[in-house]
Amino acid sequence: MAESDPEWGSGSPQPDVDAASIVVSMATDARRAKSLQQLPLPYATALRLRDAGIADEVIAECVGVDLDAIPTFMRVAAAKLAAASGEPPTTAP
Repeated sequence: MAESDPEWGSGSPQPDVDAASIVVSMATDARRAKSLQQLPLPYATALRLRDAGIADEVIAECVGVDLDAIPTFMRVAAAKLAAASGEPPTTAP
């Protein structure tokens, strides 16, 4: 395979991360994904888009709310996710 084949990685040194932190991160991601599946689609979509770094203007368009309503919508989405996961809500920007 060619050196630039993305399947083999970049060849750059990877950050020094211990296995335990990777396992914790994966478990957290799995719990979050399961909790997101329990939410109504607009809230889950908005949270996934925010996680992906998508701009609020695009999130508003995708979930069908006014841009001015996005801060409140995202707080409600975070509260619903917290309720679904049994954890306290986080404050989102």
